[in-house]
Amino acid sequence: MTKSTPERKTAAAPGIDWAEVTGQWFKAYRAGFDTLLAVSNAALAGAERMQMTQLEADVETQTRNRTAALAVGDCRDVQGLLTLQSTLATAYMESAMRYGTTFAQLAQQTNAEIAKLLAARYEEWNRFMRGALPAGVATESMQQPFAMAFEAARASQEAMMKSIASLTSMAGQAQKRAA
Repeated sequence: MTKSTPERKTAAAPGIDWAEVTGQWFKAYRAGFDTLLAVSNAALAGAERMQMTQLEADVETQTRNRTAALAVGDCRDVQGLLTLQSTLATAYMESAMRYGTTFAQLAQQTNAEIAKLLAARYEEWNRFMRGALPAGVATESMQQPFAMAFEAARASQEAMMKSIASLTSMAGQAQKRAA
């Protein structure tokens, strides 16, 4: 009988318990998979919060539109229509700013939850990896890219929140001048 692949000999590494290493790799992969599920759940929870915010904004807008449509019938002149339009535009602008701010806050909350989750689970994963890798491999260096990515995301969100706060302030000043 002819074998389709040649027989290979593997070198035995002295002092390495391959069964233990295999167990550690399995635990590391399991911890990674559990972390992936936890991150997915946190992201979905954030998406659900955003979806609820969208629904609330939609209901608020529909109610405002209905009220404005009824108020149009009560207008007796062009000035009344212009006043209604101005009131409605101001309310829409305030709602849009509140909506944007809420979304930014929800994104920050979700990212903070994910960062906290990853930081908590990283040490467990790192412990398993130390047992699965040959001595001398620095698994701590694997954490650096994650930390840099989350710091960049946090800084970006802070800049966005400052921008939204600035726009909200300018809109409030413009509204005061118009009144």
